[in-house]
Order: sequence, then C-alpha cells, then structure tokens
Amino acid sequence: MARDGSGVHSLPVADYVAGTTIVAADMNSNLQDISDELTNSVAKDGQSTMTGNLKMGDQRITGLGNATARTDGAKVSQIQDGSYIYGTTGGTANAQTLTPSPAITAYVAGMKFRVKIGALLTNTAATTLQVSGIAGPKDVKTQAGDALVGYELRAGLIYELVYDGTNFVLLTETRGGGTWTPAFGFGSGSVTYTTQAGLYQLNGNWCEVTGFIDIATISTPGGAFTLTGLPFTVANQDGAQGALSFVPRTMEIDTPDLQMVGYFIKNTTTAQLGWTRDNADITGTNGGAVVSATILHISGRYRVGS
Repeated sequence: MARDGSGVHSLPVADYVAGTTIVAADMNSNLQDISDELTNSVAKDGQSTMTGNLKMGDQRITGLGNATARTDGAKVSQIQDGSYIYGTTGGTANAQTLTPSPAITAYVAGMKFRVKIGALLTNTAATTLQVSGIAGPKDVKTQAGDALVGYELRAGLIYELVYDGTNFVLLTETRGGGTWTPAFGFGSGSVTYTTQAGLYQLNGNWCEVTGFIDIATISTPGGAFTLTGLPFTVANQDGAQGALSFVPRTMEIDTPDLQMVGYFIKNTTTAQLGWTRDNADITGTNGGAVVSATILHISGRYRVGS
C-alpha cells in the first residue's frame, strides 16, 4: 500500500497474531510493499531523483553547498556576496567581455550584472559587452537609449547593467570629483607660481572644472597663451569642447573693452585662451600679456574622451 498522500504508510496486510500461521503470500505482500516504499524514499548518497516538489513545512535546508551550475540551489551567502552577477571585464576597451560563474547560457530580458571595468579598458567610443562567450555581443546603451561615446566606463570603477532584451542598459553613471593642477602654457619664457589650485566634478562623461592661478614670477613670456593640466582628455568630437570663463586680475590689457575667453581643445588636456571685443571672433592671447602677480579664476565644462 502506497503512502496516503500525506506521507503516512500502512502495511497492506494486518499485523500477525501470535500463534497463527503466517501465510507466505501475505508476508511477501508486506515485504514487497516495504521494498517499494524504500525505493520511493530519498537515498542520502544522491542516488534518488525527485519526482515531485518537496513540502518543507517552514523548515530550512541546512549545510547547503555552493552552487556551481545555473540549475543548482543557491546559498544565501552566495546571493549576498553577488558572486553570480559580479566580475571584472576583459576584452578590449570598446568590446568588453564578462565571465561570471556559473556561466549563463542565453541572454534574458531582466538579467543584471555588476561589473568592474578592467585595467586600461576605459571605453573610447560605442561599446559592446559579451557575457560567457555567447555569440552576438550586445550594445551597451544609456538609459535614454543612446550609444556610448567614450569615457562612460572607466577602468577600475564598478557599474550596474541590465539586459532589456536587445541591449545592456547602463544604470550607473560615473560620478566623482577631485583636484587638478592648472598651469599656463607659453610659446616661450618661464614661470613660477604662488598658487595653483583646481577642483573638478565628473558627471557621466562631462567634466566641470574650476581653478585658481596666482603667478609669482614670469620671465620673457611669449607665443601662444594656453591653460594646461586639465584632469581628463577632451573628447575628440565636435561639440565636446565647451567653453571657459575667466576672471583675470593684474594682466596687461591695452584695450579696456577686451574680454578674456577660452575654449577646450579636442583630444588634449589643454584650453586655448584668447580675447574678444563686442562679441567679435576670438583672438589668440599672447603670453606677453601675462605679468608677475597675474591672478586668474577659471570655470568651464567639457566632454571627456580620448
């Protein structure tokens, strides 16, 4: 007699009474039933295969081993550690790869990964991600659906991406700030500084900079006058340069109505400084306009790239 649906088993033949003859057929029926139910039980050495869902009755499974395949049960510690969905990328800057363990077998909408961008793999243009070697790398897009243009994925930083059924969507943007050291560039001459101080704030692939320069001494300055030492390279694309604003003090300006302006130079860490009058075209500034004790306050914004 099989179990009754609640797990209770009964022998098919009633208990024997002392002093009565044991009938072979009855004994064999009981033994066969016991054998059948032992076969239906779970062998602790892993020989048995489940044929139905296990009702745990609010009990725990304890001592569970680490999952090594997608079809294994996961330990809470593995889920908390994020080991299934975290890894450092490989490949190249604009064609990155990820090899989580266990490996995935297909891309599925809603699939999420946290990735640390590998050393020297800061992206420079539109970027793809290939996971577990599955054919057909997927484009990485912004939440607005735009292709990456460069510097959205910085080496050593961690990002979260979700597959939407077509692309990997970048959920986290690069944000952070720090210091930089602004300096003047000249075609000729030498300079020393009393103060060189700068701060930057990175939002995605746009960088905002502020700075303060106080020249102590300057000797025979000449040639082009530039600002150097930007914290990141200006993207090599039209529209990335942005503009600089300056508040100069104690510079030798021959014409009072001249205004100092500047713009960032593509694919460099340099900004060109110049003069303008009444919204006219910018004229390059000559280093000869700079004297000792020149002070310059700086503010600007540009797209980061390489």
